[in-house]
Amino acid sequence: MNEIPRDVGALLKHERTSKGIALDVVHEATKIPLDALKAIEEGYKARSLTGFYYKSFVKIYAQYLGLDAGVVLALVPVHHPQSPAVLKLPKPVKGLAVGAHRVEGVRERMAVLRSPDILRKKKKVIVVVLAGVCILAGLFAAGVLIRKVVNAIAVSRALDAASNSNGQSRKTKINARPANMSGKPLAAAASPADKAQTRPARSTGRVAVTVRAQTTTWITVRCDGATVFQDRLKKGTAESWSSAKKIEISVQDLGALEFEVNGKNIGKIARRDMKARKVIVTPEGLTVEK
Repeated sequence: MNEIPRDVGALLKHERTSKGIALDVVHEATKIPLDALKAIEEGYKARSLTGFYYKSFVKIYAQYLGLDAGVVLALVPVHHPQSPAVLKLPKPVKGLAVGAHRVEGVRERMAVLRSPDILRKKKKVIVVVLAGVCILAGLFAAGVLIRKVVNAIAVSRALDAASNSNGQSRKTKINARPANMSGKPLAAAASPADKAQTRPARSTGRVAVTVRAQTTTWITVRCDGATVFQDRLKKGTAESWSSAKKIEISVQDLGALEFEVNGKNIGKIARRDMKARKVIVTPEGLTVEK
């Protein structure tokens, strides 16, 4: 190797170039700001390069290049940086006290951590972490909302399925009063000759019936053999029932009711003076019995 330069910046630059290392590589490896590295090597002042940072960066730079940091730091003058001058290399410094080494090491680490590049990286990390936390919180809230909606839909469908399978009406009311105000049976068994076929209802595979009372009358309704309504139907009120196979309606005064079968308005199906007391509705049609 040719004559070794005795200026701190020239020494570090000579060592770096002799090893074929680019200044950008030193910057990436040591995290020393690039402008500070240039100022150290060229011997000019930089606004961000105070005396404390200058010594810290020189030591880190020297250690990276494999030089004795103590020897290099001994070359640093009281007022830095200085114009190139001929300085004598001092003898190798024999070890300092353990406590002094520790204090110096802490100062160097603090200097590196407080450098502008490190602070910028810390801020970026904090922003990324906060953004990740916000995204996770949003996903959790969305998941809870979706689960609630799915559960509500499932419960609604289950209730609809149970209502359809049981063939229950929207209002099922069972009364313990007698089936007929006169104490007589609601409907007697009728022979086929007594049955009268009226206007057919629309066949949909299910039966839906709505009755409206023109006057107050007693009514009993059975859906597929199960009694679902037995009470007075007051004037001006209406009730609806649905069933899979058959709806039987026994009424004290059939002429007091208007009928709607499977959404089709049929109106009255008997006169007030008729003795008909029972209506049977199936998907195939409507039958009136005495």
